[in-house]
Amino acid sequence: MIDLRTSLYGLWLPLITPFRHGELDETSLRRLVRHYTALPVNGMILAATTGESLTLTSEETERLAFTVRDEAGKSRNLPLLLGLSGSNTRALLEMLERTAGWGIDGYLISCPYYSRRPDRQRGAEAADDGSKPRVRRASRSGNRTARQAHRLRVQRRRGWLMHGDAGT
Repeated sequence: MIDLRTSLYGLWLPLITPFRHGELDETSLRRLVRHYTALPVNGMILAATTGESLTLTSEETERLAFTVRDEAGKSRNLPLLLGLSGSNTRALLEMLERTAGWGIDGYLISCPYYSRRPDRQRGAEAADDGSKPRVRRASRSGNRTARQAHRLRVQRRRGWLMHGDAGT
């Protein structure tokens, strides 16, 4: 482990997590790490770009951390930060405990965001009997991935409507 008090300076690279056919692509990941450790980079940040920490399973995150630590240690022992985020504080604390032995030097943690389950919004009125559609706010970005579009179709089938999307 590296003391971040003396090494938290310079250029830190938020490393993308490559996937192939829905699985972590360790070959490409190792190639990326070799490429960037040969450059004047002072550290790497794992699982912290484009919401990766929310979408990776804990097993994928563990493989990511161990693969990068292994490959980076072959040439330069760069400090590594791991991105963690989510709205469940208990789950984040459990993940911090789990990652303690992974060779991570520090964490980039997003503040838990506020969320409220729709069934707790109106008490008895929100009973899921299918008689009333529930309304959820759509993403502010306006961009939809295939997964989001699929989720929207599923929600419509279950009687959910997305705010602003009722007519589409």
